[in-house]
Amino acid sequence: MFNILRIALLTLCISACAQTPTNDYEQANHSDVESALKNYHHSQSALSAKSMTSHFNYPLTLILGEGVTLVVEKKDSMEFFIPVVAYLDHRNLQHSQWNELSIKSLGENLAIASAKVSQVDSEGNIIDRFSEIYTLSKKGQQWKISSITRFSANQYVSL
Repeated sequence: MFNILRIALLTLCISACAQTPTNDYEQANHSDVESALKNYHHSQSALSAKSMTSHFNYPLTLILGEGVTLVVEKKDSMEFFIPVVAYLDHRNLQHSQWNELSIKSLGENLAIASAKVSQVDSEGNIIDRFSEIYTLSKKGQQWKISSITRFSANQYVSL
């Protein structure tokens, strides 16, 4: 009996030591990053290039399947986002939503998020489905997106 208790206690200790301690900022970051991404998707659904540009830290890196785009300054971002908004408007985008979302804090001011995103038209039809990985960093007290990498929905990466 003593050997079974000793093995159980040893297993419990090893398991407890293997757990990664949660930093104080992780929970707050998770909530704040999720809010920042919700605001970005809401802004995208509003089909306003000007509104979309406010959600990013610059330089911004976009890897959207057709190469890499680097937007160095906010003033240059309108040139990139006007055609994006025109395309989404043409597709009759009503809203974007994620079906899965995972967020990982990499520090107090740095996080990554992975999402499966669906874009839905005004009739409720899914017009596009994909996965994205976002790198976010704090600018002042606000989380901003520093990079977006888009890829196939079936290649979702859980963090």
